[in-house]
Amino acid sequence: KEHGISMSNLNMIFKSMDADGQGLLTFDELCDGFLKMASIMRSNERAISYIRKVFAESDEDGSGTLNKEEFNHIFDEPSVKKKMESFGIFATDLEDLFSLIDEDGSGQVSEDEVVAGFVMLRDPKTAGERGVAILSKIFEEADYDGSGSLDKFEYVTAFSEEHVTQQLLARNLKVPDWEGLFEVLDADGSGTLQWDELREGLVSF
Repeated sequence: KEHGISMSNLNMIFKSMDADGQGLLTFDELCDGFLKMASIMRSNERAISYIRKVFAESDEDGSGTLNKEEFNHIFDEPSVKKKMESFGIFATDLEDLFSLIDEDGSGQVSEDEVVAGFVMLRDPKTAGERGVAILSKIFEEADYDGSGSLDKFEYVTAFSEEHVTQQLLARNLKVPDWEGLFEVLDADGSGTLQWDELREGLVSF
């Protein structure tokens, strides 16, 4: 509390520091985690203040928690959507966030848990993973025939959309030359790419 960190943020800190997923942290790593979270929260005070305001407005029943329906309604208002996007947070980020912060499966999340989740989304270390997750969804949506692969036209059309570019740039991620990347990754000359091939290429990129 001395550093402005609530108990509900501890698990987020632990996960961000437990890079190998072993469930163990040294004392120094834990201290670094506290300081890191405090620093992030101080540097994002404006965003956090706005998120708390949006939380209060979304808590329709005044319970002090949000259920999944209330949580997903955060982006219903165009003005809220625009403001959150200015903070680098998009509707697509919400899809997996609720289940991530609702670890006890209660179907409810508190204000502090939501703030901690949004802070985690704004952590540059998670930007790459979030970018890949977004592109995975775009790939799936573009795969109309369910073949598990995209031809060059489907691929370039889907990934060259302006909203895709904007979401990558908002996360400070480079936007590839999609057509050039296709040529590089289509090593066998089949004229199609599967998601695993594209994912490996994006990680290398």
